[in-house]
Amino acid sequence: MKTKHYFIILSLVIIYTISSCQKFLDIMPSTGNVNPSTLKDFQEMLNSDSIARCNFILADLMADDLSFPALARNEYYGNAYMYAQHIWGPGEMDFMYKSAYERILQMNILILKAAEVKPKNEDEQKGLAIAIAQAKVNRAWYFLQLANIYGQDYTSGKAATELAIPISLIPDASVKPKRGTVQEVYTLIIKELNEAIATEDFPVMGNTIIHPGKASALALLSRTHLLMGNYAEALKSADECLALKSSLLNYQTLTAAPLNLLDQSRNPEVLLGKTGVDHDLNLTYSFRIQISKSLDSLLTSSDFRRRINFDYYDVFANQDGKYNFNYSIAVPEVMLIKAECLARTGKPKEALPVLNLLRKNRIENSTDLVIADDEILKTVLEERRRELFCHGGLRLFDLKRLNREERFSKNIVRSFYDNYNYQDTTVAIIKPNSPRYLMEIAPLITNNNPDIKPNPR
Repeated sequence: MKTKHYFIILSLVIIYTISSCQKFLDIMPSTGNVNPSTLKDFQEMLNSDSIARCNFILADLMADDLSFPALARNEYYGNAYMYAQHIWGPGEMDFMYKSAYERILQMNILILKAAEVKPKNEDEQKGLAIAIAQAKVNRAWYFLQLANIYGQDYTSGKAATELAIPISLIPDASVKPKRGTVQEVYTLIIKELNEAIATEDFPVMGNTIIHPGKASALALLSRTHLLMGNYAEALKSADECLALKSSLLNYQTLTAAPLNLLDQSRNPEVLLGKTGVDHDLNLTYSFRIQISKSLDSLLTSSDFRRRINFDYYDVFANQDGKYNFNYSIAVPEVMLIKAECLARTGKPKEALPVLNLLRKNRIENSTDLVIADDEILKTVLEERRRELFCHGGLRLFDLKRLNREERFSKNIVRSFYDNYNYQDTTVAIIKPNSPRYLMEIAPLITNNNPDIKPNPR
């Protein structure tokens, strides 16, 4: 961040050049800078698929689902994977941080400007309220991502004092927000989602998969409560979401994973489409990124999720010379949240039918699971890992919260195969609750804004 809140300034330029709504954006020297003023303007802002495009690959590389040779740690992919002392060079900007705040800025402008409009009639009033609700859901999604990448997990027990991320709600270049606490960010997210859900005539589904609706707001609220350890509330929101939409896609019909927005739009499971694309990762590590040993042990050859994500040699598949990632909010995740909450609130037997239904759409010739009650939670968490592979950091978020429970905590081990000695050589071991689970805030940001304290390394 520069002294004048650089990401606000930079964002205005990027929005102007890449957004589908550039025809009506008015770049001005005032602190507002962008001045949409009609319902159509706000709807066109929400029509921009740039809101749904992001990249959180480094959060997925920090988890335990992928393996690749990252010993030359002078670039951020390898640094993140190896949990290095520093992820970013002195002049490097964190693309996850920057792009997320660009999207948040778009939503800030929409919410602020739409609230200033005096509607001419009831239909316009409803339309403005729905646009604001959709912007709040999008903003909440990005805040939750950032909070869990750069901040401590809520279940640390120190949510009121642990630092998360800057809470930027006003498009004002003179404002330099410091990092809010984990509690403050989660409180804001829950407030925004509840306000969106309560909006009159808020549709169950948006016009397209990039438009939030009540179902996706409930799903995101359920995810938020799960990450907080509020299992009863997470279960309540999950049930309300599934009562609105519970469609599943049989993966036996697929030849490739539904990753990009076009594929997601054809997927009946998707509640809100979000996608990531990374070209540079493919250029640096093409055909060298493989399934980790621990995930490999969970994915059988009859599991269609293995077949569509990895090739015969266990190499992570890219598409058209780039890596695509599905970050959507979808029915399977909500089902798994429901199953986990049932298992954690004394109803493990009720979790099994939820798991079995999902598995029938994911595994060839799947048969119903028959397992002891005390093994059901473990089984749910394993299924969650299979389903939410490379899903924008969700596995990393799970590792952080599960490390608080002794039976689920684990060391992250990074090793490489030594061709000279014909054996694996351990390079790094990251213990549960290590401060390196928190992504480094780039020095370019902290140096230019001393109010943003760096994460301990």
